[in-house]
Parts: sequence; structure tokens; C-alpha cells
Amino acid sequence: MGTSYACLTAGLRNENKETLKTLLEKTAVFFLSHSCAEYPTGEEFEQILQDRGPSVVFIGLRDLHQAFRLALTAMSHSPGTHLVAVHEECDKETLIRLVRAGVHEFLRLPLAEDELRGALARLSERLRLNPPEQTYTPHVFAFLPAKPGAGSTTVAMNVSHALVHRHGLRVALLDFDLSCGVLDFMMKLPFGYTIQDAAQYASRLDSTIWLKLITQLGNLHFLRSGGNGDEIHLTPAQAQDLLNYSRRHYDAVCVDLSGEMEAFSRPILERCNQVIVVTSNRIASLHLAKRKLSQLERMGLRERVHVVVNQYRSSRPVQSEHIRGILNSKVLAIVPEDDGAIRTALLSGKPVDVDSKAGAKFVSIASRLIGKSAKEKERTRKHLFLNRLPRFFTRKDAVRTGRHPL
Repeated sequence: MGTSYACLTAGLRNENKETLKTLLEKTAVFFLSHSCAEYPTGEEFEQILQDRGPSVVFIGLRDLHQAFRLALTAMSHSPGTHLVAVHEECDKETLIRLVRAGVHEFLRLPLAEDELRGALARLSERLRLNPPEQTYTPHVFAFLPAKPGAGSTTVAMNVSHALVHRHGLRVALLDFDLSCGVLDFMMKLPFGYTIQDAAQYASRLDSTIWLKLITQLGNLHFLRSGGNGDEIHLTPAQAQDLLNYSRRHYDAVCVDLSGEMEAFSRPILERCNQVIVVTSNRIASLHLAKRKLSQLERMGLRERVHVVVNQYRSSRPVQSEHIRGILNSKVLAIVPEDDGAIRTALLSGKPVDVDSKAGAKFVSIASRLIGKSAKEKERTRKHLFLNRLPRFFTRKDAVRTGRHPL
């Protein structure tokens, strides 16, 4: 996945917002992250800039005073943001004032696709030369099973845990497996809000709402599905908003998908830089994995796809050395069957022990996904160990009330 830039609108009429959103969706680089209702107050706009971190803000000039106020606020609180003014017309004097206020482009209404593409091309070059200070994480990983029961959620959960505890990242694990949602059961999570609740706020998320929606287990934050697919209705736009917010605020984002290729899964997969298909070495599972890989290839995602062979058992007919040839795909890792470690983890509501056979593989997968070499991995491990040493000499490391012990 290449670099993508979030856009925000303020002071545009609804029909112009929709036209702009449609035109932006045709590009592979820009996307509409948020639309403000009319002209927000200074305090509201500052919070939106902080939460959304847009690279581009489109400002309507229906109210020139309000438009200039927002432009100046953006320049002072988000200096890397590029501003585009939008209106039916603009006289020379106003245009000069806009340039002085930090506006880079002017678009005439009604919006024309050719004119917008030209403006976006110029903005792309400026953003390439001067990347925005607030960026979206490149570490976005989707996990989907070749068939139910392949262990995709187990892999997603334990890789997320390894990213936090072995690499010191702040990670969001989004459970978009609406038909099952076993994360609650696996981790014995307390009652909390779910994707259904998050969907209602998807287009207007801020830090206050987000912290109420997620379940925090240290630096691993869950957005839970709830597991009752009959009652959950998630649109592609809602799923995209939830993912975009997570990409803005976390070092890495892991997404657990059902593998049923729902409509909302496409924008998620398109924004993931790596897609992990989880299968076992059972013949039926490998057959369905091959079919899943073909679907992803038709979506233009094949170059991002890796295979993880989970629950591998050497006594089955298909051996490890034959799997890559059968699937014609990159095999990221082969996780051996480790019933004892998995059972212990489920009973305790914790991730798999990293010293177990399966646990060590999950750590390896996490390292490979973020491009860590063995040497870098060892340095990270030592750094984390040294940082935690003071905890052994203070009572402050006691488990905080209401926090889950990982």
C-alpha cells in the first residue's frame, strides 16, 4: 500500500461534500476522513485537527470571515496541512488574501473532475517533498481465514500481543469478524462497547468517544465485534472511518476479518499494507486458501498477501515443503500444532506463552510484518527489559484496578 492522505471538509454544502468524496475515492491516494458541519468553532476545529490529522482541508468560502478563521487555525495548529478553497468564484483581492492565509489551491464550483485531479497532482508533489507531520501508520495488517476454524483470530491476537510486548508498539486490534467475534471469549474481556456502538459514531470520532468504545489491555486496544452478526450492520464507509481513525492514532493496526468478503471488508483490505491468509495443512483448508488468494488477486491485492499455515501437523498428507507450490504464494510462517499452549492460554484468558512452540512463531511473524531483523529484534528485547527493570523495585507496577493483566 502506498502513501495515502486524509482530507477534511468545512463550510461545504452536502451536495458538494458528496461530489468531492466520490471524486476523491477515484484516486488511490486521497480519501475523505471527516466532514465538518458548517464552520466549527475554533476549539472544535483544533480538536478535529488533532484527532483527524488531515493532510488536506477543503474550506468553503460561503462565509469568508469564517473561512479565513479556519485557515488561520489550521496554519497555527497543524502547520503541515495543505488548504484548498472551494467556491463558485473568487476575485483577485480575495485570492491574494487566501494565499497569505496559507491556501494552496482554489477549486471552482461545481467541481470538475479534471480540475480536481490537477489540484491533487500538485498537492501530491508538495506532500511528497514536504510530508505532513501527522501521518498514518504504514503498519496495517488484515488477518482472514481460508475457512472457519483455521485459527485466524488466534494468529491476529497473538501477533498483536507480540507487536506490543516485543516491539514496544501501541496497537489497535479491530474485530471485524461480525459473525463470530471470539476475541471476547479468548481474552475473557469484561463487558464493553462493540462495533455496533462504534458504527454510530464512525464519521465523528474523537479521542473522548474512542476511549469509551475500546477495551484497553495495556498498550493493546480492542474494538470488539460483539459476535452477534444478525444485529450488526456495518457499511463500507463506517468500516473505513474506523480504520482511518485507528491508523492515525496507533503504531500498528491489526484487523481480524471473517473471510466472508463482506462489502465493508474491501475498503479495509485496500488500506492494509499486508494481508495474511490463515490456513492449516489440511487438504480442504488449502483448497479454500487457494480460492481466497484468487479473490484477493482479482482485487489487485496479490502482492500484499502472505500465507500463515497454522495448526501444522506433519502427519497430514501435505508437508511444509509442498505448500508454497500448491498455493503459489509467499508463506510467511508455519505455526506448529501446539494444543497444550493454546489450551492454557484459553483457560487463563491470556496470549499464548511466547516460549512455547506456537508462541515463538507468533513473535517471529510480528517481527517479519514490521520488517525487524533478528539483530533489531534482540536490541528491542534488551531495550524493553532494561526499561522495565525499575518496576521490580517499586510497588507502582502492581496491576492497576480495572486493567487486564497481560
